[in-house]
Amino acid sequence: MITLYDKILHSKFTGAGSAVYFTWGLKLRSLFFKIRDIKGRLLYRPKRQSLDLSKVSRIVLIRTDRIGDIILSTPALKALRARYPNVRIDYVVQEKYTTLLNCYEGWNTVIKVDIGNPKQLKATGKQLESNRYDVAVVMHPAKYAYQLARATNAPWIIGWKAKGFGFLLTHGFDDDRGSANRHQVENNLRLFSPLGVLDNRPSFPIKETQSGKRQYARFCEKYGLMASDKVLAAHPGSYSPRVRWMPERFGGLVDKAHAAGLKVVLLGGKGDETVIEEVLKAASSKPIVAINELDFEGLVSFFMHTPVFVGNSTGPTHIAASAGTWTIAVFGNRYPMDRWELWKPWGPKGIVVTSKKYQCSDCTPWTCAHMECLSSITVDDVWNEVLKILSNN
Repeated sequence: MITLYDKILHSKFTGAGSAVYFTWGLKLRSLFFKIRDIKGRLLYRPKRQSLDLSKVSRIVLIRTDRIGDIILSTPALKALRARYPNVRIDYVVQEKYTTLLNCYEGWNTVIKVDIGNPKQLKATGKQLESNRYDVAVVMHPAKYAYQLARATNAPWIIGWKAKGFGFLLTHGFDDDRGSANRHQVENNLRLFSPLGVLDNRPSFPIKETQSGKRQYARFCEKYGLMASDKVLAAHPGSYSPRVRWMPERFGGLVDKAHAAGLKVVLLGGKGDETVIEEVLKAASSKPIVAINELDFEGLVSFFMHTPVFVGNSTGPTHIAASAGTWTIAVFGNRYPMDRWELWKPWGPKGIVVTSKKYQCSDCTPWTCAHMECLSSITVDDVWNEVLKILSNN
């Protein structure tokens, strides 16, 4: 289902006054959310029920957004499992992402949901109600996620007081993610603090599956990759075009890597065909092109054996970082919820390349004509980071 939010993510608003109109649109949206919250508090407000944490037996996590969001919530899942080793922990995700969780430990059951199907959403809500959870955690602040949490009738409903739905929560956190410089991994952990969950060194509960191993073996055989090969993997796509480094720069990076004797693998999924075609047109050398050849489990295995990855602020970047790959992420705009402080590759092998000159605090990337924050990042800026990794490993 293509939502209004999706359309905005993939649109540019040009013309005289577009920045002003867009900014006012954001203010009107905030006002609408405040009115919704006030109305909700007048008509409905759940009573905070007492709950003996030592007797908690069932917890459900509602994470109905995208790949990177799911991955960055798994360190919190790991910490939750450590605190509650014998509790049933269920995970609600979009149907198309269910196999991703095969590579991350800590859950008991994955419950799939089609967020574009109202009947299926309602059925999922009934399923959650029948499971009789003690705690529901809304990790994705979207209307349907709050509705699913409410359907559980859990004594405790935890989440961000966002988009005017805070009135549905028994334990709500002010949504300061756009202003506080906490990483999303830390933000996810924060939601579990009412449950006594604490982890000062959060890490990914990642594992390699048999399916992933088989896919990686077939991939290496198909393209003649050897264990001794130095491989640079790159993913030039992104869900939102406004966070995408220029394809011709990726093409230049491909040529730099080829000249240095590296084997380059361009990764892509559905929707990345056009941008990869642009990369290939810009490059004079021929990389390995792998579009839709590896599923989530295959990607995890691939990254576990790949020394360096370069990508945008997007799902594969977080898969690579979680797998322990040296991960270079190119970041541009400073829009509050797109900043690198929130979305940088988590872990000791995560590297951010960003513009030191263009740090626009009032960034509205949908209306920016030139995106200098990205276009000012050169091929050498990224290649120099690759060289540092290769020289130290």
